[in-house]
Amino acid sequence: MITGSSCCWPHERPDLNTYFKTDIGLSDDQIQAIRSGKAVAKKLPSRVPDEIFVFGAVYINATPDAYVEYSTDFTRLREQPGNLAIASFSSRPQIADLEGFAFEKEDIKSIKDCRPRDCDVQMPESSMEKIRQSID
Repeated sequence: MITGSSCCWPHERPDLNTYFKTDIGLSDDQIQAIRSGKAVAKKLPSRVPDEIFVFGAVYINATPDAYVEYSTDFTRLREQPGNLAIASFSSRPQIADLEGFAFEKEDIKSIKDCRPRDCDVQMPESSMEKIRQSID
């Protein structure tokens, strides 16, 4: 809803505000940032160091149907700056779905240098040594 010159959510949606505060643990400033159109991300606790959970939210001024239509228009999305590649997996994923996917040299070096608790790529500690040895 737009009231005067400030944007705000309708007061009849306290469940969303409660979810942000109670379940996710966002501060009032973070909730206000979302309301004003800024993206907010917060790392959430995980059970083990090998897992990472990130919550993210941004207010999108569109109907759900319009957003879904836009977000599934891969032709338009490929033309947007910042999108390196966009594709979808088959209903039963296949190796062919990854055709054209490649790592850049810096990415491969980063994976080769991964050590537990010191890695730019999220992967299980138990896989790091095997992956490092398999990279040529």
